[in-house]
Amino acid sequence: MSILFWIPLMIGCVTVPSPPPVAGGDGTVLATTAGPPAVSFVPLEERVNVLVAEAQDTDRRDRLVAARELMQTMRNKDAIAQRKVYEYLDAVLTIEERARPAPIGMDPIGVPIEEEPLGGSSTAPTGGAPLPLPDIQPLPSVIAPAEAATTLASAVVGARAALAESRYLDAVALLQGVTTPEASTLRKEAVDGWARTERERAGHMFLEARQLPPGGERVASLRAARIALAAINERFPDNAYAAQIAENIAKVDADLAAVGARP
Repeated sequence: MSILFWIPLMIGCVTVPSPPPVAGGDGTVLATTAGPPAVSFVPLEERVNVLVAEAQDTDRRDRLVAARELMQTMRNKDAIAQRKVYEYLDAVLTIEERARPAPIGMDPIGVPIEEEPLGGSSTAPTGGAPLPLPDIQPLPSVIAPAEAATTLASAVVGARAALAESRYLDAVALLQGVTTPEASTLRKEAVDGWARTERERAGHMFLEARQLPPGGERVASLRAARIALAAINERFPDNAYAAQIAENIAKVDADLAAVGARP
C-alpha cells in the first residue's frame, strides 16, 4: 500500500493540545475563560436597606427600591458590567446618605435663625433718624374650629388615597398628630401594611442568603436580612407582626451563629 494513503489518516489523528488550566475560585478553569472576579453587591444592599427603612418620602423610597432591584438583577451578569453598575450605585447611595435628615436633638448647622440678619436694619445710617418699624399684626393663637375640621378631613382623605395605592408611609405622615378614632384606625392599617411588605422582602433576602455557599457573602447577606427585619420593629414597635418579626430575627441569628458569625 502506498504511503500516500496513510498521510490523510495520520493528519486526521493529530491531537491539538488544550490550553493550560489555571486555578479558579471554585476549581480549575481554562486559561482562555479566566476573567475578572464577580462583584459582590452585599455592602451596597446593607446600605440601601438602612436608607429604605428610614425613607419618609415616597419618591425617595422608590428610587432606593429601584437601586436595590438593579443590584439583584446584576448578580449573574458580566463582571465588567457589574463593576460599572457597582460604582454608579455607590455614588447614588453616597448622595442619598448625604440627604438623610439630621437626627432629632442635634444642633443645627450654621447661624441660628433668630441671630441671622434678614437683610434690613431698624436704624438709619450714622447720624440719621431711626427708621420706623413695620406694623406687624399678631397671628391668631388658635386655629378656628372650621379650619381645624377641614384640615383633619383633608388628612383622612389623603391617607385613604395613599393606602389605596399602598403608599403606607405617606399615609402615616399625613395622619401625624391626628388623634380621631378614624385616623387611628387608618394609621394602624398603614403601619401594618408597611410592616407586612417589609417583612416579606426581608424573608426573600433571607432565603436568597441561604442559597449562597458558605463564606463571607452568605454572612453579609444574612446580616442584611437581619437589618431589614430589625428596622421594622424599631420604626413601628406597635405593628401587628412585631412578635413574628422577633422570631424571624432569632432564626437569622441562629443561622449566623451556626457559621460562627455575630449578628
